[in-house]
Amino acid sequence: MLGCVGDEELEFSDEKMNEAKKIGNYSAIVLERGGIKLTEVFNIPRFKDIEVGLEINNQRFSLGSSKIEFKTKNFNVGQQTIDQDVHKVRNEERGQYLSVVRNNGPVAKQFGNNIETNLKYGDNYFLCFLNRSYDISLKVPKASFLFKINATPSGCSSNTNVKDTIAYVINQPSGVYTGIETSKILFDFYLKNVSIGKNGNYAILRINKTEFKLDKWAPYWVTGLPKGKHIFSIEIFNKDGKKINSVFANQCVSRIELKTIDLFAE
Repeated sequence: MLGCVGDEELEFSDEKMNEAKKIGNYSAIVLERGGIKLTEVFNIPRFKDIEVGLEINNQRFSLGSSKIEFKTKNFNVGQQTIDQDVHKVRNEERGQYLSVVRNNGPVAKQFGNNIETNLKYGDNYFLCFLNRSYDISLKVPKASFLFKINATPSGCSSNTNVKDTIAYVINQPSGVYTGIETSKILFDFYLKNVSIGKNGNYAILRINKTEFKLDKWAPYWVTGLPKGKHIFSIEIFNKDGKKINSVFANQCVSRIELKTIDLFAE
């Protein structure tokens, strides 16, 4: 079963042939410091017609447990991405998914068509974006949405298309890596209502105490990490060096562990 692709994706149009030629002539960004190497991931499927959003924009919400329904276009949540075996990295067995980042709760992977959440007093922000089954997010304009629910004792109001709030988060890495997974770790981050680029805003990625300056929004393979615990963090600055804050400050740091499999453990 293949995900994230339709019959039209199998046709070799002039546009697709030209895109393939560009990829073949492209040199990936490579950064190396302190024995740690970052290599840009670029040989992955590009999807231009993906969309995700709320099922309806006038849903009613209330304090406490709530269900938020969403819909996708040209993307199959719960199916494996077509090139899942190419990269030889950790893969989500449950398939492609929607990441749901909350300012008042943990990050969740959604494989159905609704989000279960617990609304708290004040502003509840949700950043939602689509991911391939091997955890690389889709970085096209309609593959994400940011919305806010303001909860008060008198009721809830919502903004389903927030454009005046800056959001950036670490998507990967996360958790514990074992065996062959430890040789190549994915670093992926997500931006909403902010951008980075040459001569403009830039990101500073810290892996433990080693810093990398990034001016391209892309995923990266990280190699050279020894076994043990590691801390990834990210901050964005404007061209003058002033920090730009994220509404999801609690999701700009990720702690992981690389472990050796004990083949003789009982």
